[in-house]
Amino acid sequence: MLYVSQLILTAVVGTSMFVSAVFSPEGELVNKLLQNYTKAVRPVLDPLQAIKIHISLVMISLFGVDERKQFIQVSYYLWLSWKDEYLTWSKWDHHGI
Repeated sequence: MLYVSQLILTAVVGTSMFVSAVFSPEGELVNKLLQNYTKAVRPVLDPLQAIKIHISLVMISLFGVDERKQFIQVSYYLWLSWKDEYLTWSKWDHHGI
């Protein structure tokens, strides 16, 4: 019985934390920005404009090298970033955020 009451308490606390995050200024801004957002649309207002993508590749470790087969095995981080022109807002309209 103790396990069930802990589970219910966790569910209630978790839900209340989620609700407070949604009604925070940051939560309201995120909800407004993503309300009609579509990932299938290019992130530029002008369809003829190119998208500048910043790419970073950082090698973390080298696992193996086979010179005869010209093969290496590595672990790496890949970062891609770009400006999404649909995800903009006025700081003054959103509590200074």
